[in-house]
Amino acid sequence: MKFFRWQGLVAFLILGGLAFGFFRFFLDGMIESAIEGEGSKAAQTEIGLAGLSTSLLAQSLAIGGLDVANPDNPGENIVEAEAIRVNLDAVKGLRRKVVIDDMTVEGLRFNQKRPAPAKSFKRPDKKAQTAEPGSPGEAATAAPASGLSVIDRVDIPSPADILKKEPLETLEAAARAQTELERLKTKWEEKLKTELDPAVLEDTRRKIEDLKKKAGKLSDLTQLPAITQEVQSLKAEIEGHIDKVPHLKEELRRDVQEATRLAAELKDLPLKDYQRLKKKYSLDLAGGSNLVGALIGSEVKGYLDRAVRYYRLASPYLNRGGSPREEEVRYERGKGVFVKFPEAEPFPDFLLRHAKLSMNLLDTPIEGELNDLSDNQKVYGKPAALRFFSGKTDRFDNFSLKTRLDRTQAIAKDSLELAAAGVRLKDVRAGEGVTLEEGRVDLKSSIDIVNENEIKGMAAADFGALTLSLPRKEGNEIWNAMAGAIASVDRFSVRVGIAGTLGDYKLDIESDLDEILRKALGQAVSDQLKKFESALRQAIDEKAKGALAGVGGPLAGLQDFGKVLSANESSWKDLLAKAQEGVLPSKKKLPGGLGDLKLPF
Repeated sequence: MKFFRWQGLVAFLILGGLAFGFFRFFLDGMIESAIEGEGSKAAQTEIGLAGLSTSLLAQSLAIGGLDVANPDNPGENIVEAEAIRVNLDAVKGLRRKVVIDDMTVEGLRFNQKRPAPAKSFKRPDKKAQTAEPGSPGEAATAAPASGLSVIDRVDIPSPADILKKEPLETLEAAARAQTELERLKTKWEEKLKTELDPAVLEDTRRKIEDLKKKAGKLSDLTQLPAITQEVQSLKAEIEGHIDKVPHLKEELRRDVQEATRLAAELKDLPLKDYQRLKKKYSLDLAGGSNLVGALIGSEVKGYLDRAVRYYRLASPYLNRGGSPREEEVRYERGKGVFVKFPEAEPFPDFLLRHAKLSMNLLDTPIEGELNDLSDNQKVYGKPAALRFFSGKTDRFDNFSLKTRLDRTQAIAKDSLELAAAGVRLKDVRAGEGVTLEEGRVDLKSSIDIVNENEIKGMAAADFGALTLSLPRKEGNEIWNAMAGAIASVDRFSVRVGIAGTLGDYKLDIESDLDEILRKALGQAVSDQLKKFESALRQAIDEKAKGALAGVGGPLAGLQDFGKVLSANESSWKDLLAKAQEGVLPSKKKLPGGLGDLKLPF
């Protein structure tokens, strides 16, 4: 009786040997190639591994070195790691889940120079191609502009150059006032022509003369009632014209009052234009209006835009996979399809339970840990938490960084808190030409992001024990004044506020260094500034003079219409007196000895 068959044993040994050879000699290389190839495509940047080894029995993986290139700068690695060790949950792997029970990352470094430029794995991005200037996508790829280059270009602009590009409110208001006055003038010219037609006045005067002649030829009393009726009718007509004049005078008074107000407002506008333009060009002239904001604002925004971009790249990976929702499956003839059935106990497709991290910052190792990083926090029920911490070292007194990524609720809430005390600084470039030779800084910052879009935060930096230097430039008084002011500074503070959305946030930068720099530059340009202010005021007054004079003519013409109304009123009153007294004959001249007859007028 045979307990086993030699043929089966030989086949088992051959298959086992082939499997062992595959896992021993090929599996590591395939995983390494997949990470470098497919991983680079997914991350849209080159990923390199120094070496990779797996252990199926220990369910572990070890990477000898990792570098991830900066997609915006091929000559730089955004992150490097000296060694990575991973312990996997093989049971979950059978369910097509990637679950890392424990991971160790050593020697993390950021923004390190590469020995050779990285390959490009970027896919064409239509949104990025059509992004408006100043959007985070564009700002992240652009090198931050240096603020001190602004100071190097500080110059006193000529008033003529300013007035070529700056509209004057005086001219715009004068044009509007002149248009309104011309409208009023035209209105009254038409109104007087219609309401006070001289032809009507002459026609009435002629009627009075005709009645006089008719009354002079009166032969008997039978003609008297008819003449009397004509006189009464003419009198009513004249009184009607007289009654219109006061109404016209009142309307004219209101229009003249409005025109006078418009003209009065124009008198103060040249001074307002001068003050506005002087204030607008205060940075160029006095050199200190929020100068620290000009120095660091674009650089801070560049770093924030880059952080926003990476945050947006990472966010989708925290909200995918493992969802109990049903998805529509589309079948394609001739090809297989992976069908995911509902799970009795839903579980994320990816989970990192715990990672021990070691980061190198300012040539100082800092320990950290990452917990509960998953691709579906609603299913897993825990937010991801990252923390770095360190006590006193040669480079700082203490350091703490805390990050929390919470997708467990309907609205995502992410936060970051940074605190570092007594950070030693040495030979740090602080801008174009400025060197922070030595000093200390205390940092504190907090940022909250709600719904993966709304951002709000603050950052504070208190510098002390500083030694700053800025090389002087021959013949540039303003630059040299700045160099002297910077060299005299031994401490200052900066406060930065952040508010808005990830696509459109605002920075509010304040510093007590502004006052120091403003005084230094103000003294350097004080004489030139006085000459500039005088020339600017003269240039504005000269340019506005013609426009202001153009308003006076229509206003004077409008006021003259009052005289026309008064003269017209006087003429009608004279005609009324003639109609009342000079048309009908006196009692003595009545025919037939009727002089004692009482007339009805």
